[in-house]
Amino acid sequence: PDTDRLACRAMSARVVDASMAAHVKVYGARGVQCSGRVTHPVPASSGDHLIGYAAGKVFLEVGTRNGDISACVARFARRTISAEFEPHYCEKLRERGAGLLDVRCGDFQHLRFSDLPEVPDIFFWWPSTATLNNEAFLLHTRRQLWEMGLGAGRRVVIAFDLKYQEDVAHLPVMLARYPAHERHAVRFAEYSRHGSAFRAWGTFELVHFFMDPEQ
Repeated sequence: PDTDRLACRAMSARVVDASMAAHVKVYGARGVQCSGRVTHPVPASSGDHLIGYAAGKVFLEVGTRNGDISACVARFARRTISAEFEPHYCEKLRERGAGLLDVRCGDFQHLRFSDLPEVPDIFFWWPSTATLNNEAFLLHTRRQLWEMGLGAGRRVVIAFDLKYQEDVAHLPVMLARYPAHERHAVRFAEYSRHGSAFRAWGTFELVHFFMDPEQ
């Protein structure tokens, strides 16, 4: 029920661990734009966070699945592109996002940005396998942007679920290897319509990796 979801949202003023607070910008769960629209495990407040950076710009999400986050951000972005590997999700995205989502079906690492109508300003993903995908996707993105001379001002936003051990273990690796970044803690408390409490509350860390060329 909506009342249950709102009650859960009231819990979102949880205090982020003190060891994180000195390094991370805390973003409260003010999910007023995406609230009630997201069924994917990525919390709605992540969509709200992304809107603040993607509004009026070109946004690309890798691994969009049902398109919950992209469909929400698309109402504010100038253009929204979905890079999805699974064909059955591609069909769902095309049905859902007619006129809103530019669906590119296939392996993101084979996607050529020069083939897109506009080069994205903001890239976002939360992959199923952090250790296999995060760095590979970031390097693919950075290489193309640098080759096109378009890295300045663009960013990759990667989500890390602080309840998921692989994400927790891979986070410091990415931070150490790519020091040009900014960290944001997205706290959430959301009603789970899937009947699971595992992601009903908690913290996602959204790390912005800047694609500006090295000096």
